[in-house]
Amino acid sequence: MSKKQNSQKKISFSVIDFAVIVIVLALFVGVIARYDVVDRLFSKTSLVDAKVTFVAEAITNEEAAAFTENSMFYTSGELFGTLTAVTDPVKALMYRETSSGELVAYEHDSLIDLRGSFTSKVMESKNGYLLGGNRYIAAGSVFTVRAEGVAVKITIISVETLN
Repeated sequence: MSKKQNSQKKISFSVIDFAVIVIVLALFVGVIARYDVVDRLFSKTSLVDAKVTFVAEAITNEEAAAFTENSMFYTSGELFGTLTAVTDPVKALMYRETSSGELVAYEHDSLIDLRGSFTSKVMESKNGYLLGGNRYIAAGSVFTVRAEGVAVKITIISVETLN
């Protein structure tokens, strides 16, 4: 009889087992909520290509050297886009205040301004565009982009979807 009793052991749950199951389920729900998994899985919108026009102001020649066509730029570890066009650099326009309080513009000798465009993946939303589906991007937005060991702050001029 003792062999029969051992083979038919009863499985019972304690309060600790129940707590562990609840914690695991809460973590699972938290991950789904944090990364908008449900919206991404069942969303009818998808990422589309967009032309993102930018300006990089008052950068050095070493920083400008990273802006070559087809270079890939990253922001916060995610792909920002691929550089498709870049204009010839121009001397950076700087301002200084005179003793009378007026602002006077002058061209800086060692800093330059650079304009160009990226092809990026964006998602259209009610309020504009989301870069990579999760980060708001619009004219006036400022991003720090990285490529080839260089980090440069750029200001977005426009975002247009490509058809």
